Amino acid sequence: MKTSVVNWILSLLLLVVGILSLVIVYQQCYQPMAEENEKLRSDIELLEISYATQLGYKEKENYHIAEADRLGKEANETLSRYPKDLWEEDHIAFVDYIHEKTGMNVTSLNWGGVAEVKKLSNGMALTAESITFNYNRSYASLKDLITFLVNDPENQTSLTTLSIAYNAGQDAMSGTMYVNRFYLTGQSGAHTPAQPDDDIQTGQNNILD
Repeated sequence: MKTSVVNWILSLLLLVVGILSLVIVYQQCYQPMAEENEKLRSDIELLEISYATQLGYKEKENYHIAEADRLGKEANETLSRYPKDLWEEDHIAFVDYIHEKTGMNVTSLNWGGVAEVKKLSNGMALTAESITFNYNRSYASLKDLITFLVNDPENQTSLTTLSIAYNAGQDAMSGTMYVNRFYLTGQSGAHTPAQPDDDIQTGQNNILD
């Protein structure tokens, strides 16, 4: 009888030890390994997505290279349309150009008010200089003049303000135009000012000559 009790107690102890061993193994080994495996599966899924994306980029590599080259050339072409600077000669040539294209005689011209518009990543800066001049036009030709100033491909300008007075007797509109002209600082090389036409009447330094 005593032997049976002892054996039962030993079996119970072995059972308890076995259960405790299983709990310890689960907590110390299985559970951490399961969590690590789950993390590895998650990392593998992310890597598979990244790998598939990289394969897609690789397949379109030539396209992206060609597209980057095209955009670079397009950007350089756009930047090349802007002068390096604007001098007095450039503004005089500009109103002479307006007369050539629209037939409008500019009787007064003022310039000034230089301001940096935007700093570019290549070290250049888009800069605006304002000019003002008077006009006298019919309504239709005034619309044509505004369209010309805004859309002219030869000059980078924007019409900022326009004052208008209507003369009923002459059926004409007159006023002052305020225009911003743009140029890019930071370009290499020296600025070459425009040359107005030779037929522009100029004054002289000595009025007694």
